[in-house]
Order: sequence, then C-alpha cells, then structure tokens
Amino acid sequence: GGDNFTVIGTATADAWGAFTLSPGSALADGEHVLAVQVVDAAGNTSSRTANLNLTVDTAAPIAVPDLAWSADTGASSSDNVTSTSTPVFTGTAEAGSTVELIVKTVNTDPWSGSGGDNFTVIGTATADAWGAFTLSPGSALADGDHVLAVQVVDAAGNTSSRTANLNLTVDTEIGR
Repeated sequence: GGDNFTVIGTATADAWGAFTLSPGSALADGEHVLAVQVVDAAGNTSSRTANLNLTVDTAAPIAVPDLAWSADTGASSSDNVTSTSTPVFTGTAEAGSTVELIVKTVNTDPWSGSGGDNFTVIGTATADAWGAFTLSPGSALADGDHVLAVQVVDAAGNTSSRTANLNLTVDTEIGR
C-alpha cells in the first residue's frame, strides 16, 4: 500500500485561488506530514501536493543549571562558592535552544514605585545537539551573594519558566 492520509480540514478557495486552512483540531506535538488535495466544483479530485514536513512544538523547554565543578572552589565541590567573578555554569536543555543566565536583583527604592524582585539576563549560550550548554556571565559578578537561574527559549519561540534559584557566593579573596 501507499501512504495513508486523513482529511484534517477543508477550505474554499477565493476568486483568485487563495485559501487558508487550519486543522479541525489541534495537532499533537511531534512530526507531521501534510499535503493538500483539491476537489473542483465538478467533483474532480487533483493529485496530492508534495509532502510538507511540519514539526509542532508547543512545550516550553526546561534546563538544569549547575556551577561547573572546576569553578566551585569553596569548601566542597557542591557548595556554589567560587573564587572567580565570571564563573562557568553547565547544564542540559532542549538541543539548539537558547539558554539565558539571569540574576535576581531586589529593588529596595521605595520611591521608584516598582519594588520587588527583578531578573536581568547576564549571559546566553546555545545548547548543542545533545542539549549540553556552558555559559558564563557577560561581565564580572561582584564579590558577595547572588541569586541566579536560567530560562530557555527553544527554536519554536517557547520560553520556559525560570529554573529554581541557584544561590552563588563569589569570593575572589579565596586562596589569596
């Protein structure tokens, strides 16, 4: 047998032959092969058009960041204390997605009217074909405590929520 296609929607062409067609119900995430077939007013059916390969991706990507073990220079390799002001973070995300490193700042100015927490992107990287990423802040972090997280934007434009906060202490005086 040949390919099996199912009608998922119909449309009527306008006087110039243009039409817009949407499926009758949402396509599931994943790979789909679509084609169009035309039936004229006399009931004649055309051949199917060439296949159109379509990927539906509605899911926001996720990422799991961690301070690289080589940058974690505190008392243990998992305490998130570093002696470098531009530490390296590693993790995994959806392959090809853009990973954004963000830092939390607290607005304590009572006159600004905005108050609350703000998050600023301080670095970006692209996850490789296996989803691995490595990224650092674009400029040095000051000594002290920082609250960091990542968010991810995939090729379809879906943006993830921020990950859980990663508390980081920068102490460039360690080992001096």
